[in-house]
Amino acid sequence: MRFSPVGALYADVGGDDVPDLSIGRLPLRSEGELGVWLSKSAAGELGDYDNTAVFAADAYDADQGYSFTADSDNQNDPDRA
Repeated sequence: MRFSPVGALYADVGGDDVPDLSIGRLPLRSEGELGVWLSKSAAGELGDYDNTAVFAADAYDADQGYSFTADSDNQNDPDRA
């Protein structure tokens, strides 16, 4: 079974097919998983994510000769201006 959240539908307050607010979801499927997540969250065991980021990149743009992937990969390069 596959799950596909459709939070954007609930966030479209204006009815113009554009989300008006952000909705976050937890990847949990049961009350038991929620209990484990809440326990870890309260204990501070979900991880240390200070000074971290996730970069998502599109494919290579042949028309512009630009690699979004390479640009994303270079975000942690201290020599990058």
